[in-house]
Amino acid sequence: MALGSWLKDRRLRGGHLLRSSTALPTEGSVMDATGTSEASGALREDQDRLRWLRHWEFWVCLVVAVGLRLWHIASVSEFLGDQASYLTVARDAVTLHALLVTGLPYSVGFASAPLPLYFMMPFLVTSANPLPTVISFALWNALACVVTYVFAERYFGRGVALVAALLFATSIEALHYSVFIWSPNYLRHSSRCGRSSCLG
Repeated sequence: MALGSWLKDRRLRGGHLLRSSTALPTEGSVMDATGTSEASGALREDQDRLRWLRHWEFWVCLVVAVGLRLWHIASVSEFLGDQASYLTVARDAVTLHALLVTGLPYSVGFASAPLPLYFMMPFLVTSANPLPTVISFALWNALACVVTYVFAERYFGRGVALVAALLFATSIEALHYSVFIWSPNYLRHSSRCGRSSCLG
């Protein structure tokens, strides 16, 4: 074989090897591709988990729930002896910097839990006016309507979620118990949220 032919053959083989080596993925590119796919998968999962925020009927249910609970709340809210007792204990705990161990005593002989009183305390820091506390009860009840929609939408679809959330938003009983101070009104909706989060 002539020297010129041999050199030409070597150049052709070298170029083929160079092209083959550049075509092979490096370890860094494989890791980058894996990380990108994992990040995009996590982003899609987060977007899928919050898909209910893009549903128009969710916002309709939320507006109905909040609107019905805050409509003339100062005139429809009850404020009797039990409400005054809850407010007095929570306000005294704020002003005296007291740590509550139990709530108010029941007629059956045991005391209620102090957790609802702790929920009331932030709204009584500056004033003993019961209206901010009543509004917090109403908004907490509206949050239970949100949980109802999210849970029903996840397991049964948007149609069932719309019906369930609207029924809860317009329920006379739910509306009644959301506009006055009473510890079971907090616990009722806390348990609803807890059950939904455990199942969800």
